[in-house]
Amino acid sequence: MTDYLEYYKPFPIREGQTIDFHCDHGFVPANQQTWQRATCINSRYVPEPKCFKICDPSIRFDHGRINYRYYILEGNNITFVCDTGYSPANQRSIITCTKKGWSPAPECILPVERTCKTISVSHGYFESQQQSFQINAKAKYNCHNGYSTSKGETQAETQCLTEGWSPEPECIKTCLKPPGGDFIFNTTKSVFFPGDKLHYECKEGFQITNNTIDDTVTCTEKGWEFTPSCVSVVCKTPVLENGTINPREDIFQHNMVVRFNCNEGFTRVGSESAQCYHFGWSPQPPICKENVKPCPALPIISHGRVTGESKAVFQHGDLLEVHCEISFALYGSKIIECVDGEWAPLPSCVEEVRTCGSPPTIKNGFFVNAESSTYRHGDTMEYRCQQQSIIIGTNPAKCLHGQWEIPSCVGKLEAEPSEMNFRPVLEYISIYY
Repeated sequence: MTDYLEYYKPFPIREGQTIDFHCDHGFVPANQQTWQRATCINSRYVPEPKCFKICDPSIRFDHGRINYRYYILEGNNITFVCDTGYSPANQRSIITCTKKGWSPAPECILPVERTCKTISVSHGYFESQQQSFQINAKAKYNCHNGYSTSKGETQAETQCLTEGWSPEPECIKTCLKPPGGDFIFNTTKSVFFPGDKLHYECKEGFQITNNTIDDTVTCTEKGWEFTPSCVSVVCKTPVLENGTINPREDIFQHNMVVRFNCNEGFTRVGSESAQCYHFGWSPQPPICKENVKPCPALPIISHGRVTGESKAVFQHGDLLEVHCEISFALYGSKIIECVDGEWAPLPSCVEEVRTCGSPPTIKNGFFVNAESSTYRHGDTMEYRCQQQSIIIGTNPAKCLHGQWEIPSCVGKLEAEPSEMNFRPVLEYISIYY
């Protein structure tokens, strides 16, 4: 082959050369012209030679028409129209041009009148007695006692659509909130479904038979697993040997108080009174002993000290006061009592890790000799007032549990007479924690 023929042979073509192509009958290129030109660029044709199906809008079909005069390119949609009294066969009037033609094929038919028949509702019933409903008609239905819809309604509405009733009537087993009694519910719900739990509490003065005041009941397919109930709180008469109880009753109601007295020659060990609760008497009744033991020595409390009258022996009923070291906080009662040879109740002194920052400033006053920016629990700081002002409140101020308890300075005319009268006393009172 000569160089001329080699250069001008049809294929393959060289970079930059062009070709003209046309499509088979019933197809057109992208420009929808008879011929389209493509150029070889980077070893590919631009635009890509491609043929698209064209669909004829003048297609004839019974009882309908397409109101288009031009061919429709593959992938496009159009809408056809049915004659009066006819409807699209598949309820859709939109068709698409595909490589195989129109899809779906346009078709118009006489509409079939659709209705919805009354259906049987499990555990419920339709309100209306009619047997069929027109499309778009609505109907109400009711659920039997103990049943409701998924929304907790005992009556609901459904609508007749071409595909049937929507939403589909349903009645499922439910549990209604029990009527109020001697208990309360911490919920606003009124309808519960199987598996739901309901917590209830007895009202004051009432309890469950197992001496508790609250419980949980579960909704099952057969209803509540049990019926919530509460009974009155009662306490039997406590027993006190060698003593008397006042008042004397066979049964005591909730919150009633009894007092205990020991016979002559006997000493009460324990509380002088007790109160009736759902769990019984509190505190526990005392005992009356003919001989009680003294407490031989002061108790030892770590990081604390005991103040009171100094004795070698303390008698039953003697009281002492407990104070903790600085930076330690008291947990428990400040007052302890000698009870039949033992000190009770014994508190503890626990290190308070919370600290206070610098003492705060006060109006018309100032603090004296602040030497630190951090203060421990129990540390103090003295405040003074400017002239024409007097100090009101606790002074020196004290760091307690991470907070300063501070006084205030007010003008002499602003101070209440009672505050002014007590000022000399307040300055010399010490507060212990």
